[in-house]
Amino acid sequence: MPTIELTDDGNIQITVPMSLRTFSGRKRIITPEDENTAPSRDEAVLNAFARAGYWQELLDSGHCATSGEIAKKLKIGQSYVARILRLNQLSPRIVRLFINGTAPNGLSLTKLLKKLPLNWDEQEQMLLN
Repeated sequence: MPTIELTDDGNIQITVPMSLRTFSGRKRIITPEDENTAPSRDEAVLNAFARAGYWQELLDSGHCATSGEIAKKLKIGQSYVARILRLNQLSPRIVRLFINGTAPNGLSLTKLLKKLPLNWDEQEQMLLN
């Protein structure tokens, strides 16, 4: 609850309880009212999961033979396609956290796109601890 006070020197001091948190690489102001709202989903990460699944389906079905072919058809960088495809190897627990909107603060798409171990327990230890 914000408070308004008159200071000894005649100025007005307004105090608003808040905290700064990072979501999707952006700082956001969180008020006490925001703390009680439903968790927010990271749309950038969810979109990347969807792309990864779709591109993997293109590879598995034979519509595209390589990630380079996907990149060429979509006119985007092959390295980006390869990084997004790696999300298919992410621990289901981590994916579920993003789907539920309960992923820890600071866990962003940038961190998920870095080279991660293939072992799910190691991924979780690296990203969730």
